[in-house]
Amino acid sequence: MSAPTNKYTVNYFPVDNGGYEMWSSYDGAQYEKDMQTAKNLGFNTMRIFLAAFPGIFDFTTPTAAELANLTDFYDRAVTVGIKLHLTFFDFWGDYGCIAGSKTWVSAMLGALPNTTNIAVIEIQNETRFSLTTTYTGTFDAGWPAGTTEYGQLGQVAIEWAKEIIPYIRSIATGIPITSSTSYGTADLAAFFAAVNGTSAAPSWYEWHCYTGSSATVYPTIQETISIVGNPAVLYIGETGLSSTATGTQGVLQAQQAQSDYIQTVRWTCAELGIPDPAPWALFDMNNSAQFPGGQTYGLYETSGAAKVAATTYETIPPGATVPAVTINGTMQGDQPDINGNELPTRWCLYKGQEGLQPISSTIDTVNTYSGNPTIHLTGSGATSSSDNPPALAVCPLTAPIISEGASHKFSCALKASGTYGSPCLEICWYDSSGNYISSTNGSVLTLSGTFIRYTLSGTAPAAAAYAQLYLNVRNNSGGIWVGGATWA
Repeated sequence: MSAPTNKYTVNYFPVDNGGYEMWSSYDGAQYEKDMQTAKNLGFNTMRIFLAAFPGIFDFTTPTAAELANLTDFYDRAVTVGIKLHLTFFDFWGDYGCIAGSKTWVSAMLGALPNTTNIAVIEIQNETRFSLTTTYTGTFDAGWPAGTTEYGQLGQVAIEWAKEIIPYIRSIATGIPITSSTSYGTADLAAFFAAVNGTSAAPSWYEWHCYTGSSATVYPTIQETISIVGNPAVLYIGETGLSSTATGTQGVLQAQQAQSDYIQTVRWTCAELGIPDPAPWALFDMNNSAQFPGGQTYGLYETSGAAKVAATTYETIPPGATVPAVTINGTMQGDQPDINGNELPTRWCLYKGQEGLQPISSTIDTVNTYSGNPTIHLTGSGATSSSDNPPALAVCPLTAPIISEGASHKFSCALKASGTYGSPCLEICWYDSSGNYISSTNGSVLTLSGTFIRYTLSGTAPAAAAYAQLYLNVRNNSGGIWVGGATWA
């Protein structure tokens, strides 16, 4: 048992008619173009979803027309030269119907000319193996004799998996089999406990990583590895972040956050011994029945334009060595926020807890530090003593890894003009769930008209998983320049 080390997968739905409607509104020519887009970006496998759903792939017996769509898709994938990760039983949960499930699987695989272009078969997407809600489905003649007809959905799903995994192995010889979980780690833990070391054990355990914050990725994946006991048997089959701007984020800032999230997961997987993960998804999606609000998790916009995440994959293709996502100390890039403030990649303005503190920034290519641009901060002279001070902020995402008791240093070069107020450095510590723990606060700094490097040291407290770094600039009626930032 081990996860695939050379399987570079991207999750796929088309831009229009996303979800199960991709099959009822089948457009093979468009899908083939999309496969080529994925291959051009360096992916060799595409994950697709086969819904056991009326009018899509009818349960228990898909129609000839439905199966013809699957055959055509398979043939087009062979033409492009991209393998398929087939995810069965999407949008379905009648787990007591084991005989019916076998009939459906047999029909689906029977529609294919062969199985040589299948990279893996996944029995279902994100099965809820630990769910205690009442099972309201039926039990058919395939339910194993002597096994209780359980009343909880998770219990029934586990018995279903125990039957379906060996069955698929028997009719798709040599093809890896997996099952995915998400929604935290409870479903993974329940599935692992039920099947590990048995004939129903998958070829690897597949888990979907959506922590919501890049800073919490490393400890979360560490926790997931502890469940299965060995990173070599774990694969991250989905990961991603919406690129829809929130708060004061500008369009490029939001896209950068999405790209950084995926890169953080990729870096973490490499550090911990897990294969390169699969991003969700290739394209943003317009409204559809399954996704009525559309989605902005794609590497490409609905127009087909590459987002920052796609250009990152062009630079760091699947299988390449993934660099850390750390502090942008050279202040390169220009990704303005929604208010038009010029900001380098991965930096933002903090306007206090209430979000009302005044602060503005520009990128200065004249007042440089070590030949690199600096950030010029102005406009915080009217700050209120009743709120958190406004600040220039950054959150190093991957390196160095934070651990309790370790000493870390935040350093940057500063200079000022006019009445620059009371600047200081600050390190805020957070746990793996994103909860604030404490702060390491530096003393008020005395600046001059030339760059001087200042450093704040801090020791990570118990439970610390990551840090936010701030240059606080309360009562700055003049100007403060920031350059050459480091975090170690």
